Amino acid sequence: MPPSPRSGCQWLAHWGAHGCHGLLADEMGLGKTLQILSLLVAHPVPDKRSIIVCPASVVPVWQSELRKFFPDQLCRILRKGEDFFSSDEPCLWIASYTQLRRHKSQLDQIEFGYAVLDEAQYIKNPEAKVTQACMNIRARHRVALTGTPLENRFLDLWTIFRFLMPGLLGSRRRFEEHYQADPEGFMKKVGVQIAPFVLRRTKDKVLKELPGKVETDLICSMTELQRRLYQQLAEEGVARIGDNLQTYTAENTFSLLTLLTRLRQVSCDPGLLPWMKQGTDWQQSGKLLTLIDRLREIVANGHKAVVFSQFVTFLDRVKAMLDIELPGLELYTLTGKTADRAKPVDAFQTTKNPAVMLVSLRAGGTGVTLHAADYVFLLDPWWNPAVENQAIDRVHRIGQRKTVFVYRLVTAGTVEDRVQQLKAGKRFLFEETMRAAPGGADFTQYFHSLHELIDLLPDKSGE
Repeated sequence: MPPSPRSGCQWLAHWGAHGCHGLLADEMGLGKTLQILSLLVAHPVPDKRSIIVCPASVVPVWQSELRKFFPDQLCRILRKGEDFFSSDEPCLWIASYTQLRRHKSQLDQIEFGYAVLDEAQYIKNPEAKVTQACMNIRARHRVALTGTPLENRFLDLWTIFRFLMPGLLGSRRRFEEHYQADPEGFMKKVGVQIAPFVLRRTKDKVLKELPGKVETDLICSMTELQRRLYQQLAEEGVARIGDNLQTYTAENTFSLLTLLTRLRQVSCDPGLLPWMKQGTDWQQSGKLLTLIDRLREIVANGHKAVVFSQFVTFLDRVKAMLDIELPGLELYTLTGKTADRAKPVDAFQTTKNPAVMLVSLRAGGTGVTLHAADYVFLLDPWWNPAVENQAIDRVHRIGQRKTVFVYRLVTAGTVEDRVQQLKAGKRFLFEETMRAAPGGADFTQYFHSLHELIDLLPDKSGE
């Protein structure tokens, strides 16, 4: 059973009664959805509609939780043909960020009782049209809801508080000036300033009974084909771009990101390269060789596993491999092309047999529960720990009864090795932000030389 939503609900209600607005930043999997619904039902604003804005993929989650816990609550979904003027009776509106942007012109004519932004990091870009639409919402009470309030930049936090309490952190220009002048001192000052309005609880503090998780980097060796292709791409990249990473990035970000994507693809599987799709055997991928060895053991012992990748084509390759190597295995897929997300999730959750779920980070990083599994594989870890944490917490969350084993597959000697260093720095910064509000940095602040970032180093995996 989830923990009581009472404390979070009361905390938000307390600040609402005093004209302030809170950021509920509990770690993922701790029932933020139930806490918000409890707030709206227990402390309603008479004769006012309320609105929850969330990613499109999470709209069904809010609907499901509302039906489960508060079936009598009237709910409407913002969509084409169903807008804010369809009815003026008090109800709860649920809107995707995209639909809110499309109905932005109606917002000036409505005052809501509560306005809740779920996955509030979606408004981190102050110039984005979605952010501007959210800023146009008029509401008596505002709540931001996210387990990852700082994904990349210190400015992310400023934007969220611009929605909650405009002016609390000053203007954007002054905010950035103070940060650039004294990053460490300013971070601490902002941390103290926002602390009363941030509720951040972690699983180890709130849920003593939740089993632990064990995170391990699985170092994968390259096949000869991978090594040859990686070396070729790296050499061509340096010849084309040059070695000064910061200078080049300032003017040619797209070309650099294209190079990094190609290096990441070959680090995963040569078959991901656009010109290598035909005739590339899965055994040419060191990661797939490592993955199948682990999955054979997991399946043989009756367990379930979730395999995440940012590359949908990589998941296709995994499926093809499993069809050959484990032909009787129950295999489910969740990507952006999945029409009915609930169907594979429910089947995976309820089957009594060993099973594997293949999930794209974009489609399944939020809004689904997969705690029937106790093994997680991150096939292509990248530089943002917040994205990885979202994926892991699809499995390590309320209802989990087993220790969760998380494996990051990292190809030895590649750009992935250097990315692990960057992630360690960003994770530290993120954790410190919740206590003292620091900021983030992009990889050019970690690596000045392109050689330093992408050169193929000797394989130290011992294989």
